[in-house]
Amino acid sequence: MPSERFLNLAKDKRTKIIDAAIEEFVSVDYEKVSINKIIKKAEISRGSFYTYFVDKEDLFMYIVKDYLGFVYSFIAQNFYDSNRDIFETAVNVVDKAMILETNSIHAGIIRNMASLDSMLRKLIELGLAGGPGSEEEDDGIHMARILYNNGKEEYRKSFEDFYFVLDILFSQALRVIDDFLTYKKLYGKGPGDKDVEFKRKAFKRQIEMVKTGYLNMS
Repeated sequence: MPSERFLNLAKDKRTKIIDAAIEEFVSVDYEKVSINKIIKKAEISRGSFYTYFVDKEDLFMYIVKDYLGFVYSFIAQNFYDSNRDIFETAVNVVDKAMILETNSIHAGIIRNMASLDSMLRKLIELGLAGGPGSEEEDDGIHMARILYNNGKEEYRKSFEDFYFVLDILFSQALRVIDDFLTYKKLYGKGPGDKDVEFKRKAFKRQIEMVKTGYLNMS
């Protein structure tokens, strides 16, 4: 994890370093991630980098844990704000995420990392994702169990079915959020109100269809 020296840097400088690292991590396989490219983009020396982090793995673990913590706390807050209804939670997550001042690359980081085999292997190796023969649940499954155990009784079918539906809900929510934030990054502003409202209605319709199918499962 990062040193006190890194944590004591000005926020703008910390953000610049992490943004440079994220851009590199989501662009290439883990083995090809270049510290030189990161420090060049972040405009720091190689010596400074190693006073902040032990190595590439240390930096990777910090980024993923920090982002996962943000995602899970964001979902949990919206879960309780939505009267513990997972379907309403998904809708509210999208609505609230659209007004966050968040770089689009952050919104897609977990999905992009998981799409690269070497990144997923590294997540498993570090215990941040479950793998073959893993005795402990990964953080995502643990979070799902919390939502399952504390959610509405009518949605409490088998945990496997619940987890499957949860994966559909938030994978789709992440796609909608990422599309919105990518547009914002490219054009300096969000899409027009009509486009936003259309996407929101389409997403809510998708959620209703998933909900109907889930409740009608035998």
